[in-house]
Amino acid sequence: TIMGGWDEGYWANQGGDYDKLGKKKSIVLWSIARPHMRAFHFAWLAFLLCFITWFAIPPLYPTLKKPKCQDLTSDLCVECISSFGNNVDDMSFDKKCMVCAPYASKNGAGCGGLGLVKDEVVLSNAVSVMGTILARVAIGGVADAIGVRASYSGLLIFGAIPAFCVAATDSYDAFTGVRFVISFIGASFVLTQLWTSVMFSSSIVGTANATSAGWGNLGGAVSGAVIPAVFKSFISQGYTNDEAWRATL
Repeated sequence: TIMGGWDEGYWANQGGDYDKLGKKKSIVLWSIARPHMRAFHFAWLAFLLCFITWFAIPPLYPTLKKPKCQDLTSDLCVECISSFGNNVDDMSFDKKCMVCAPYASKNGAGCGGLGLVKDEVVLSNAVSVMGTILARVAIGGVADAIGVRASYSGLLIFGAIPAFCVAATDSYDAFTGVRFVISFIGASFVLTQLWTSVMFSSSIVGTANATSAGWGNLGGAVSGAVIPAVFKSFISQGYTNDEAWRATL
């Protein structure tokens, strides 16, 4: 049942903090009691995780825009290293030789990305929203058919696959295609709102929906803060740019 193991009638008969439909009339944030408050916390936490994943790419654009690296033993790199010697900083900004500087992490310097250009970034961002539109239309019917918990579990499992695969992409087409599939997890908004709606009474459901959605949306901000920090930690450990952005994702 929608109440996670107890039917609506059980909670409706409890009275007090539950209405005649078995929905909870208050939000007790420090509680994880089943089914109402546990559903509330799982709803916003799942939403948060989905948004962290969905917004994990943009903070890495400075690196993804860098060109792909050349083999350091290639004729070009041998020539560049010979010409610049120990002056790696200058070499990392040279238009010709930057492809031979895999450890240069400054913006516009070195290599290790996918060589994305401005138009490709814009289109990739647009594509990363398109899948959400389709998924949000479809997920409501799925939740009606199999329940919110099963739908959310399936969405999280499904979303984890492209989230891992994006780190293995090696071209703009593959990268953008995977981002399209990742965008399906934006349907988590629908499931979060539905889950809290069936758990809380009309006197408090607006607050429950707003709170769960607001906390979940923080996932975008968390990505913006955490992803660059994780990337820098890998760089500080001696990873190349290419290795670092892939390990971060």
